[in-house]
Amino acid sequence: MDRNIHGDQVIEWCGRVAGPDTVAAWIEGESYQGRPIPALSLHSASPGRVWSPVKLSILKPTALIVARHHANEISSTNSALQLAHLVGTDAEWAELIEHLNIVAIPYENADGAALFMPGSQRRQGPKHGSIIPPATMRSDTSSARIFTPG
Repeated sequence: MDRNIHGDQVIEWCGRVAGPDTVAAWIEGESYQGRPIPALSLHSASPGRVWSPVKLSILKPTALIVARHHANEISSTNSALQLAHLVGTDAEWAELIEHLNIVAIPYENADGAALFMPGSQRRQGPKHGSIIPPATMRSDTSSARIFTPG
C-alpha cells in the first residue's frame, strides 16, 4: 500500500484484507453514477461460521470510519485499508477489536474520487469549485506513504 489506492483497486484491496476470522468485506451499495461502495467490518473472531453485525454491536461499542468523504482526501482510503490489514494480521492491533467493533467505508464518495483521480478530465483546483486543466495539476502521488505505529 505504498501508493494511493483509487477506483477498482479499492475493491481489490478490500478482498485482500478480508479474512475468515476478523475482517469481512462486502459491497454496501453503489454511488449515484453506479460505482460500487465497499464496506469492511473489523470484529473479534466469532465462534461459528456465521456472525451477525447486529449481535456484535450489542456486546461492545462500534466505531464507524468513513474515508474518502471528500474526493481530495486521498490518504483516508489507504488508512482505512491499512487499519483493516493490521487488525487482521498483527496481534497487537488485533487487541483493538477485543473491545471495539469497527465498520469502515474506505471509499464513500466514489463519484467524486473518480473526478479527482490522476488523468481525470475535471479536477478541483485550490479554490472550491474552480476548475484547473489536468496538465497544470500535480498527478504524481507515488511519494505518499502509509505510516504505521512503531
